[in-house]
Amino acid sequence: MEDKENTGQKNFFTDIVASISDLTYTKNGRYIFSRDFLNVKIWDVNMTNKPVQTVAIFEPLKSKLCELYENEGIFEKFSISSCPNSNYFMTGLFNSNFHISDRNGEHNLQFELNFDKKTICKPIPKKFYEPLGAKYDYQRKVLKGTWHPHEDFVAMACLNCLYFFHA
Repeated sequence: MEDKENTGQKNFFTDIVASISDLTYTKNGRYIFSRDFLNVKIWDVNMTNKPVQTVAIFEPLKSKLCELYENEGIFEKFSISSCPNSNYFMTGLFNSNFHISDRNGEHNLQFELNFDKKTICKPIPKKFYEPLGAKYDYQRKVLKGTWHPHEDFVAMACLNCLYFFHA
């Protein structure tokens, strides 16, 4: 399986952002979710010539590729995990954010982890394409996350904290 979808205009960052950082089979074995820097591609194992869907993770990062290259953030490897019913995936991002999305990208939700020790640590739903502000933190990364094998329950790691979320 090689993604020949990106045959458009190439630049310095094309190969870097297109490199797959993680992939996983869905629990039913029908699909593979592959994560690159800006997208999740959904592959049907019965049709391996191209992805059946591409879900953009966070479009505003495209405008920050130079900055991310300079601080080596462009080389981060975000994991991806499939839910028990094979219809959703979760993956991390910068700024203490993570995504839960369906296979079609129609219900793509971005969440922010709450670091306030006085409250219960719950993800806070955010607008999907929230603009990057001055306080956007590239050091707070949700690099690892996993979905419970039988329930709608995810665990994410950010810095030295482990967070749980009932999806």
